[in-house]
Formats: sequence, C-alpha cells, structure tokens
Amino acid sequence: MPCARAPASPAGGSRGRGAGAGRDAGRAAGVKDAVPAAAAEAFLRQLVWREFSHHLLAHFPDTPLHNLDARFDAFPWRRDARALRAWKQGRTGFRSWTRACASSGRRGPCTTACA
Repeated sequence: MPCARAPASPAGGSRGRGAGAGRDAGRAAGVKDAVPAAAAEAFLRQLVWREFSHHLLAHFPDTPLHNLDARFDAFPWRRDARALRAWKQGRTGFRSWTRACASSGRRGPCTTACA
C-alpha cells in the first residue's frame, strides 16, 4: 500500500524527511531508482543473515567454539585432504556448488548469496 502523502507546508516548502520524501523528490527530478530490485533483495538477504548470526552470538557466545546443537559434537567428519581440495576448487559433482565456485572467481568470495 503506498504511503500517505503529507500536505505541503503553508509556505510551499519541502515535505521534510517523512516516509518516502527522498524517493518522491528523486522521481520529481526524473531520477530513476538507483538500486535494482534484485540487488536490494540480495542486500536484504545478507543483512538478515548478518543479524541472525549476531543474534546467535549474543545469546550463545560459545557458538564459534562449540556446536549450537550438542548432537553434532560426535559428528563423523571425513578427514580427506583430496576431497577437501576438490571442494575448495568447486569439483564436488554438485552443479550448483560448481557454478557458485566458478563465479566466485569473478565476483569475489562465495557467500550464501551465490550458492
């Protein structure tokens, strides 16, 4: 639902810094949206993950050192240097991971946004 427009000031001045003031001013000047919707959504996803991790660290400060779920303490991790090297190079046999790792060379480190 669009935001309600505030009435103009009696002196005909600016609407101030209310909701949408900058956006409407940009449209009035003929400026298109500076950030595409897809980029804004990607940024929002990253922001949500950051806030989630901050929440975990604030409430569970041992998270970097210990598993959040104790059932994973005895998880049987594979210790295979060759498989680890293949994973780091994006040669896992999983196409989505391979594509993400291949594109990370062009776009920087692979994050949740590219996987």
